[in-house]
Amino acid sequence: MLSNWIANREMKKLLKDVSNHPSVESLKFNFSELYDLFFPEFKKVKDCVIIAEESTDELEKFFDSAMEMYFDKTDYESSNTETRIDCHFEGEVSMMAGTQIALIALEIWALRLKQMDPDSKFCLIMCSNEDRVEIRFHKVREDEGMLLADDLESYQDGGGVGYVIV
Repeated sequence: MLSNWIANREMKKLLKDVSNHPSVESLKFNFSELYDLFFPEFKKVKDCVIIAEESTDELEKFFDSAMEMYFDKTDYESSNTETRIDCHFEGEVSMMAGTQIALIALEIWALRLKQMDPDSKFCLIMCSNEDRVEIRFHKVREDEGMLLADDLESYQDGGGVGYVIV
């Protein structure tokens, strides 16, 4: 599993709980939805990697107007890679199962991203709250900084947040 998580107290607790208590619950899913979670369509667009169904040519054509909507490339990437785990399953997904699935997805994403762009570093992010787990990523750019604040405890939404750099 990915190691070296930088996380707030809530996410550290969730990661510890997941490692100590493997889940055995049954989940209903459509195989193509699960495939899309683990193997989304990563597209390289002008030094960004996003998840998109549109062609790379189409994305590059509208890149400048897209950048007007976002603060910077980091914001563009993180907004266009946000993925809710529960959206890929039928019915409810517990926090424990959602976190376990998110960790597996992030492992696969890390391998694919490094294969796609081996010279770049990526920040893989996981967030949780009472009812869902979300994952996303962005490249680490020295000139833009990170999406998350240095003080992860400052996130007051009551959920866990953490990241790992690969």
